[in-house]
Amino acid sequence: MWALGLDQTGPVEITTDAQLPIVANGYNVPIAFQSKMKFAIGVEFEILDQGRSGILFEGDAGRLFVNRGTLAGTPVDMLKETPLPRDGFGLYPNDNLTRPEKSGKIESIANHMGNFYDCTVSRKTPISSVASQHRVATACHLGNIAARLGRTLRWNPVEEQFVDDAEADAMRSREARP
Repeated sequence: MWALGLDQTGPVEITTDAQLPIVANGYNVPIAFQSKMKFAIGVEFEILDQGRSGILFEGDAGRLFVNRGTLAGTPVDMLKETPLPRDGFGLYPNDNLTRPEKSGKIESIANHMGNFYDCTVSRKTPISSVASQHRVATACHLGNIAARLGRTLRWNPVEEQFVDDAEADAMRSREARP
């Protein structure tokens, strides 16, 4: 959601096909699933429990696959021939260009931590904000609710409520334990 600038909103339509386990007093996490989420700007996410774990972007310049250890595709290959200067792009709105360049799995953790520390000083929003993480977690919950109800759901990301669906709305929370 962050990569497409959708981390401050949510999907407007969610369809999940899932095989739910039948385990008395046991776990209730789907054992097989595929979820499609449509966003107001026309972007669609497809979340699957099979295939390579990661994100596949499809666009005009080709495909780009990203996961914790891989960055591959035509756009990446193009950067080898025509690299962008570091000041020619921003990783996020509050990117500190004075930090040393780092890349790789462990370095990405240092980059996240550095951004958080920079933002505590500048009072700006870090790349991994509470609000953006709330939106991502909410999308996951919406997929689970659609799986349990077995039908397509419509969601209002501004109001954070289902559209004309009291049964789905009732599943947005549960009674708190004492």
